Amino acid sequence: MGEPALTLCNPDADSAARTAPANPLAAGATSRALDLALIPAVLRPQAEEAFRAGDAGGMVCLMDNTVGLAFVFDNVWALLERGIFEEALVHAYTLTRVNFSRWSTSALRFLFDRADRAKLRAAGDPMPAGDRFALYRGVAGAKGRRRMHGMSAAPGFSLCLCGAKGRRRMHGMSAAPGFSLCLCGAKGRRRMHGMSWTRDLDGAAWLACRFMLPDPAVYETTATPTDVYFYSRQRAEDDFVLWAGSVRRRRMTPDELKARAERRADAMRAANEKFHEPASKIIDPSVTQSAPQGGKAI
Repeated sequence: MGEPALTLCNPDADSAARTAPANPLAAGATSRALDLALIPAVLRPQAEEAFRAGDAGGMVCLMDNTVGLAFVFDNVWALLERGIFEEALVHAYTLTRVNFSRWSTSALRFLFDRADRAKLRAAGDPMPAGDRFALYRGVAGAKGRRRMHGMSAAPGFSLCLCGAKGRRRMHGMSAAPGFSLCLCGAKGRRRMHGMSWTRDLDGAAWLACRFMLPDPAVYETTATPTDVYFYSRQRAEDDFVLWAGSVRRRRMTPDELKARAERRADAMRAANEKFHEPASKIIDPSVTQSAPQGGKAI
């Protein structure tokens, strides 16, 4: 078989960074053209080569990680035809340094509903052992834009949702044992249901208290392995991405919530300090002695 055909959209079109499509579900076109507008011009040849080679991760890494999901959305059909849609979706979803607060639930579901579950799981990390997982999600702000229902849960923090009254999102797309989703905002868009959840109750409490917004809370749900779209350990998170079913607010006193949040914050500071320890504290002094003639000291 020869190389897959590659059709490009106009690469010189306006490539202003977008965090979400303006009209997600209107993108029902069947064009297989590959749109590289979100990739810097100098890197587009590498992106074309990565596409031909079926290297979804290599292609997504060539753009700013805040626009990866928009790139996947713009290229749904081309990526599906090439057989790398699921891998590209997992990379784009887990690598962003920000969040998907500007993405509607319908846009996220549009993407995940087109993915093959087996391929999604294969693109993520191995699922932890267990028949059922207790997952948590930290939210804050007046009810309305805090996503209690979504699709991911993990010990990380990749999503912050806030908004005004009248835009309350009860359904979203992510859940993982950690804290990859921060949900906050004024009444109207508080997402109790989302896509990111975590098994780390302290981490969920930390997310709820992180921005000192009113009414911090932790919501909980249970999920089975078959409920999970994929699992990820990216950025040292423990992220279960899924569409949560029934959720409920966990009963916690303000003091308990604060104590758990502070415990997670202390653990994060300790981990950060250890990561930035001077080399002199990490390297065994005995190996820094002069090396034999012809060699060099470590």
